[in-house]
This record gives sequence, C-alpha cells and structure tokens, in this order.
Amino acid sequence: MVGDLQMFENLMLLLLFLIFLVLARKALSLFFNALLIALLGATFPFVVNFLGIYQIELTLNNVVFFALCAVLLYLAYLYLRTLFRVSKTISSILVRKKRKET
Repeated sequence: MVGDLQMFENLMLLLLFLIFLVLARKALSLFFNALLIALLGATFPFVVNFLGIYQIELTLNNVVFFALCAVLLYLAYLYLRTLFRVSKTISSILVRKKRKET
C-alpha cells in the first residue's frame, strides 16, 4: 500500500517534470523570438533612413519605441492566432455535436 503510494507520487513528479520542460521550452522559444523581433524593430529607423524612404530622427527613444512596437505587435499576433485556433477547435466540436443530434 505504501509502496503503491510512493510509486504514484514518483510518477506524478515525473509527469510534472515533463510538463515543466515543455513549458520552459515554449517560454524560451517565445522569449528568443520576441528578442529577435525587438532587434529587427530597432533596426527599422536605420533602414528607413538609409534607404531614404522617410527621415526618422535616430535617437535612443525612437529606437526603443520601434522595438517595443514590434514586440507588442508580435504578442498581439500570438494572442490572436491562439484565439483563432481555440475558436476553430470549439466550433468544430460544436458542429460535430450538432451533426450527431440530427
């Protein structure tokens, strides 16, 4: 009885560890993607000035502003993509349920 409980606790601990690893991998991936997007956003004023498309004053404030805007747009994209996937899944479940009833 006590051995079974210990085995169950070890199994749950292993499962919790695996969930932690998956979530940590996702979080690190999100962090590095956001960092890359921020660096690309920070280079935007330099590229626009170099190409002569628009004259943006090259100050630290503007560079940080474009980096933050890029990260916020990236996070909004991730949020909307997740929302779309969840709504698509829910609607497919509801359609299947409705088809079974008829």
